[in-house]
Amino acid sequence: MVWGSGDAAEAAVAIRRPVAEVFRFYRDFRNLPRFLGDVMAVEQTGPTTYRWTVQGPWGLRLDWTARVTEERADEYIGYEATPCPD
Repeated sequence: MVWGSGDAAEAAVAIRRPVAEVFRFYRDFRNLPRFLGDVMAVEQTGPTTYRWTVQGPWGLRLDWTARVTEERADEYIGYEATPCPD
């Protein structure tokens, strides 16, 4: 396949569970490593902050802190990376 040639790949996953149950599972960010391949760990560090560890290219390990900025139950979670202290 030549990228940019107009070819595309698509995939779909059907999750046959109630929206509230799926949202609750996803909202516990510690579950993310169970289905996001590069996410190694997510640890809650405060009421709205989480430390993410991911496996980057060439075996690089990347860490950052994310803060939940907005949430609508069973619908939406907004978050942003927080600035590094140094």
